[in-house]
Amino acid sequence: MIYSTIFNLLFIFLYVYCYQTPTLTFAQHILSKGVTVYYPLTNAMIITVAAFLLQMLVSSLAKLRGMAYALTYVPSMLFVAFITSVKPVGNDNISMEKWVWGIPAILLIFMFLVRIIRQWQSINVNKDKGNNVFVVNTLISLVMMFCVCCAGNSDALFLKRIKAEKLMKDCDYNAIISQDYEGGEIMRKIGMERVGNKKDIVFEETDTTLSLIRYIALDKRGLLPEKLFTRPFTGSSQSVIFLENVKPYLFPKEFLSRRKSQDYYLCALLADADLDAFAKRLVATLHTDSIACDSLPRHYREAMVAYQHLRSKPVVSYYDAVLETDYNDMRKILAMNISDQEKIFRLRETYGNTYWYYLYKKKH
Repeated sequence: MIYSTIFNLLFIFLYVYCYQTPTLTFAQHILSKGVTVYYPLTNAMIITVAAFLLQMLVSSLAKLRGMAYALTYVPSMLFVAFITSVKPVGNDNISMEKWVWGIPAILLIFMFLVRIIRQWQSINVNKDKGNNVFVVNTLISLVMMFCVCCAGNSDALFLKRIKAEKLMKDCDYNAIISQDYEGGEIMRKIGMERVGNKKDIVFEETDTTLSLIRYIALDKRGLLPEKLFTRPFTGSSQSVIFLENVKPYLFPKEFLSRRKSQDYYLCALLADADLDAFAKRLVATLHTDSIACDSLPRHYREAMVAYQHLRSKPVVSYYDAVLETDYNDMRKILAMNISDQEKIFRLRETYGNTYWYYLYKKKH
């Protein structure tokens, strides 16, 4: 009993606190119409205690013991799966996964199963001995945990967006950036997964709202021209300046209106892949026709190298020997006689954190 209690309640707490906090934050925001706030640690503890009290009630009624004791956690696990199965409908409403309508049937099956087990246990007294009790209870618990994970909201993009919006609401720009780059190196190394003999490219997902949140955070920390295109970006000057197609869940989109720096506007032009307008504005900003190769931030240098190759009469000359070599190597990949999928994978693997890759994807 002690082992099952620790094992199952620890899972419930960690699942709710570490994984489903965004889902429950969104649900509480919608249900309370923004009046109340979800506190991750406190609410996770409350949910865990509620699950424990529900289990105690079921245990006292069902009187299961031995190898069947872990089944007393079925209603508690069902409760956790139910509250974490919330999904958004638009930006101001919620719905539940379709499986929740089967909860009455699941409970009826559970009660029928309890009755059969109790009859079996009354006949086979003292049969549950030894390590089998721990093994069977562990297996039952693992199956329930697996079902809870499958039933709960597992939309990675939604969970990441809610977390980012909560941080933006708190103006915690450093946390947004650290969250954004968390696991980035692993994603770049994985890059793809094999399915049979084919290679399916696996990229991180984003949308205009999440991209804008990251855009603002980078700008507030002066990192926009250095790191914007090192992660996936979806948007344009219309979305980052005029909030077009931006639909946050936790606050009105006007909350994302911010004072805009020169880098904010320059990177907006890069997001549009408008290299001509970018080069003219950059020259006007620097008040010079001569740009030293190491005087610009990373993405500006990459954009200028691409601009020199794509325009026969650039408004300003720019040369960076190191980036020139890298850009020519990328062009060799583009000239290869390989499938488009393989070409994209090779570009993503080597140049996925550059503006050149974003420019290629934007044009194709």
